[in-house]
Amino acid sequence: MKKIIACGCSLTYGGNWSVKTNKFSGFPGYADKLGNILESEVINLSRPASSNYCIVKQIEHAISFNPNLVIFNMTTPVRIEYMLDGKTLNKRPSINNFNYAEYTNSYTEKFSGELNSTTITNAFARKNGNHENTSDVADFIVKYLNAEILSDYSRLFILGAIRELEKNKIPYVCVNFSDIFKEEELNDINHISIFWRTMSKDYPGIEDPYHFSEQGHKYLADRLYQYIKDNNILL
Repeated sequence: MKKIIACGCSLTYGGNWSVKTNKFSGFPGYADKLGNILESEVINLSRPASSNYCIVKQIEHAISFNPNLVIFNMTTPVRIEYMLDGKTLNKRPSINNFNYAEYTNSYTEKFSGELNSTTITNAFARKNGNHENTSDVADFIVKYLNAEILSDYSRLFILGAIRELEKNKIPYVCVNFSDIFKEEELNDINHISIFWRTMSKDYPGIEDPYHFSEQGHKYLADRLYQYIKDNNILL
């Protein structure tokens, strides 16, 4: 059976976050639905709240499977990585160093490491709530970080990951939910572009202003299938 690896954040993981309960409820995302259309096995390495750096680490791991196709999304650049309390890291990180404890499946259950990632706004919320000891993260953001620099970091991360996919002759399609790249910069990259706010408006989630419904994931799966077919991206 052909093998598809999915990488990304919650937008690829599939599901809705309830503003009432502050809990994330998963459902089969667009990658799983694409797998059904293509009669392929899907290994979903995506993780809610992943930064673009974390997504690149997922892609790096995906290459080791020698898959027929890698599907990945680009997310907001304003996400950062931080060490979990009491943890240390003294080597180059891999996907194994990211904590998947809340979002495991049969492929990611062993990933329960030292690193987490969050949005900048969550870092501030956690500072105010004294949660997960992110006050120093929030203070660092205010003093040192710039949104344009963060966006450029992410652009370079993604370009590096695409280079590795192409070097290993692995077909891929990027789902561009963000504005990290100008559209003309994507001419030589296999991609479909649709802003996440557009998806959440056209296919609103239940009690969730940030994600889109399962019907939206079906729309994306159909659009990806058509793109793969039209561009002869062979599996």
